[in-house]
Parts: sequence; structure tokens; C-alpha cells
Amino acid sequence: MVDTVLEEIIKTVFGANWLVPAVIIIISVALIGFVCKRSLPQYIKACLTVASSSISLLLLLCYFPLTDYPNCLPMADKIQWGLAFIAVISILTLFVLFRKVDKKLRIVIKNTESDGNRIVAWKELQTIKVSNLAPWQKKVYDKRRLYLRVFLGNTCGAEAELEQYKDDKPFYHYMKAIILNFKGKHKAEYDEMKLAEDSCNGDTDPLLHFQIIANRGVAYVIAGQFALADDYYKKAIAFASSNYLAPNHPL
Repeated sequence: MVDTVLEEIIKTVFGANWLVPAVIIIISVALIGFVCKRSLPQYIKACLTVASSSISLLLLLCYFPLTDYPNCLPMADKIQWGLAFIAVISILTLFVLFRKVDKKLRIVIKNTESDGNRIVAWKELQTIKVSNLAPWQKKVYDKRRLYLRVFLGNTCGAEAELEQYKDDKPFYHYMKAIILNFKGKHKAEYDEMKLAEDSCNGDTDPLLHFQIIANRGVAYVIAGQFALADDYYKKAIAFASSNYLAPNHPL
């Protein structure tokens, strides 16, 4: 019943060329519904909704029989420009806000490198509003926060937080090994680092895989097994070369 009424309204408004406007409306409604159901920050949802609505209305206006309403022609031109302006501003706002959050994350990533300032990284992390993070950014944020907690000495908090990554076995065992290293439990650390390497496969982040191999070399140095350490360092260099990992790639 509702579909029939809607179809009649579209036919009445757009006349003989009603089919294309109907498709535009369906696509627009579906797109807005899809965006609203995603776990995205509110600013992304708002900007995408406003932009898609403006573009849809702009397209619909192109199919509206303005010649039947000559008095509306001057106003229609202004409305078209207004809708185009709103769409552009919405897209620019989305880009600027996303880049702002992304820039903060990049500062955090840069300062979690071995030669970075982890205090600066932690302070920058605190300025990031979690609700403004897209799902893929949230993953980076959570792992960096865990990493920083370990290296800033909050191993108890890090251990509790690490439990959520049990299914991500290479990362889980790698971070557990680092925590054990800070606690001076080197035998347990070696075992965890071995588990981390054994858990690596083709889907493992190449950088994480490299870190695991390199840190196994460090573990062998601490244990005084220099021949094995040398083998692992060579293995790490070969892995980095074959996977095009830059020397200053963030940890």
C-alpha cells in the first residue's frame, strides 16, 4: 500500500520521467540506511548523510519538470547551487575532521618507534576522542595504548587489557613476551615469543612478524646464545627486505 502510494506520488511529481528519480530515491535511502547502521563516528554519519541527501536532491531537481512552473525557474537555479554547496562543504568537513584524528594517530605511531618519545605518544593519545575514531582507527588506537602501557611500566593494566586479543595469537603472545621481559621472567618470555612466531601466517601483519623475529634474536643475546641470535638477526633482515619494510617503519 505504502509502496503504491509512494510510486503514485513520484509519478505525479516527475511525470513521464519518473523511473530515474525513483531509482535515485531508492539508492539514496538505501545508502543513508547503510551508513546509519555502521559503527561509525557520528561526524562521519552526519557528513555522509547530508552529502548524499544533497546530491540526491540535486539529481532529482534535474528531472523535475520545471518548465511546467516557469515562476520557479529563478529559484530552482539558486536551490541547485545551494545543494551543490552543501554537498561540497559536507565532504570537506568529513575530510578535515578525519585528517585531524588521523594526524593525532600518526603522531602516536611515530613516537612509539624505538627512537620516539613515548611520553609524547601517551599524552597525544589522551587528546584523542575515542568516539571520533573509525573502526580501523580504533584498532590502531587500542594496540598503541596497550603497547605504551607496557613500555611506560603499567604492566598490570596492560595484562588485563591484553586478554581481549587472545584470538590475535601473534600479537597476543608477542605482547605477553614483552610484559614478561619487563618482569624479568626470561624463560617464560622465550616460550611466549616462540609461540608468537609459530602463530604467524600469511595473514599476519608483516611488521609484527618482523618484530617477533627480531625480538627472538634479542632474547637469544640475553640468554648468551649468540649463534642463534645471529641466525635470527639475519632472518629478520631477510624478512624485512622481502617484505619491503622501511628501517623507520613504526613499531
